[in-house]
Amino acid sequence: MKSLPIYRMFTIVFMSIKFFLQIIRFQRKHQNHWDEEKWNSLLHQQAREYKQTALKLEGLLIKLGQFLAARADLLPEVFLKELADLIDHVPPVPWTQTKKVLEKEWGTSYENVLQSLTKEPIASASIGQVYKATLKTGETAAIKVQRPTISKLIKADLKALSIVMRLAGRFTIIGKTVDTTRLFNEIKRVITAELDFKQELKNGLIFKERYANSDHVHIPAFNNELTTAKVLVMEWIDGKSVINTKQIEVIPYLKEELAKRILTIFLDQLLQEGIFHADPHPGNILLKEDGTIVLIDFGMVAAIKKEDSKELQTLVEALVIDDYSQVVDSLERLRFLLPNADKQQIERMIRQFLDVALTANINGWDEDVMNQLLADFRLLLKDLPVQMPSEFAFLGRAVSTLTGVLYSIDPKLDLFELGKPIVLDWLERNREKDEYSSFSHLLRKYGAPILRFPSKLDALLDEPRLYRELQEKQHRENREHDRRKWSRHYSFLFTLIGLIGILTALFFDHIALLIGSTLPLVIGGISFYATSKRL
Repeated sequence: MKSLPIYRMFTIVFMSIKFFLQIIRFQRKHQNHWDEEKWNSLLHQQAREYKQTALKLEGLLIKLGQFLAARADLLPEVFLKELADLIDHVPPVPWTQTKKVLEKEWGTSYENVLQSLTKEPIASASIGQVYKATLKTGETAAIKVQRPTISKLIKADLKALSIVMRLAGRFTIIGKTVDTTRLFNEIKRVITAELDFKQELKNGLIFKERYANSDHVHIPAFNNELTTAKVLVMEWIDGKSVINTKQIEVIPYLKEELAKRILTIFLDQLLQEGIFHADPHPGNILLKEDGTIVLIDFGMVAAIKKEDSKELQTLVEALVIDDYSQVVDSLERLRFLLPNADKQQIERMIRQFLDVALTANINGWDEDVMNQLLADFRLLLKDLPVQMPSEFAFLGRAVSTLTGVLYSIDPKLDLFELGKPIVLDWLERNREKDEYSSFSHLLRKYGAPILRFPSKLDALLDEPRLYRELQEKQHRENREHDRRKWSRHYSFLFTLIGLIGILTALFFDHIALLIGSTLPLVIGGISFYATSKRL
């Protein structure tokens, strides 16, 4: 049943509509007396239902759940915690089905290509599963075989996700900060590319060349002749997950150095022009006994454009020298700010956040303090004209996932201290010599913080008043917006009733229900359009 496209689409869209209705009803019921405990209970219930549905349907929902679990800018913390253990591990398909895929792709019996092959997969994931094999040449290889029906399932799931994204853009807070249409297109592009193992081969060869001269990074070799769109053949690596405690104990250097090497590897990818590994979870970063770090699985990659790479360099440099005005300008050029953004207000918030964060770091790292600080920062960002550009969607996910890996290696890790010399070294390596030696650069790097001290002191003294005014302004705007949005919600209910009816009619092929559902859909749509113009 779960393999039927119409069933999958109906299940995904219906679950999303139910979530939206539950949120609308809760907000309507508690608009005057907000109950945070009941709100968190509702979100936890929804997150649990999503996870159960994802594990049942498999396919795109697991990938999407992993993506959302690393996006604190999109979902509340209670939702993130429930999705955090959504592991990309699903029951393997029977060997007979895998055998058919292999022989169809190779055009011959797999025994004519391989000396031996394990009939049980070494690893099983939502896209494919991996087997250990010996080639005719005697080499040991890892063979990833795509699940037989995954392409059809992903196609149906993407259609459902397209509908959900449109609804989310219209009726949730996500629509205020994210262009959901562009985000969907980015997710579709990356996931679709992951289904083509020929593309993964190309990505892997790029990384292989990139780290060809590295002493402590290894990229497996790939077999071009045996790799097809649905079968990937690569070098077998004897290694364990990078967070495996026993493996960390036997490598010939300290775990602090391991964390530094991993951070350096991925910072170089994330800040340079070109593609970066967009899924650096512990299973994709292996560690050999001699301390060599092995990167695998290049199906999910994303790209940094040349102009964005230069702007990221400017942004990082501005953060290093405390030039918050330049930080905001860079964020604007990187398309993180909406047209009506109050740049001075955002600058004050960034300065306040980083000052507190750095002060906390100087006085001793307190995880609880930092978690609360991050929660407060996310709360303030909700009402600001800040967006996540779709092309940076997987950059944010990669950073969040990598941070989790680093803290798993060393829970007491100080990312500020670890990252500072790496970033400074990166800035020096990427700066043009004439600019680096120029007087203007030296003045900006060393003199700007001193020159800005009086204005920073004034801003510090004026901060309580500005913060109070900001809070009062946001309160007035939120109250006015709440008053208007409920009229739109009633229109939304009519639209949803019509949409549910149409989906049900399509599923059961019921013409009368299809015609009857059109009326509330049209009434709701017209009413919604009219009320939206007043918001």
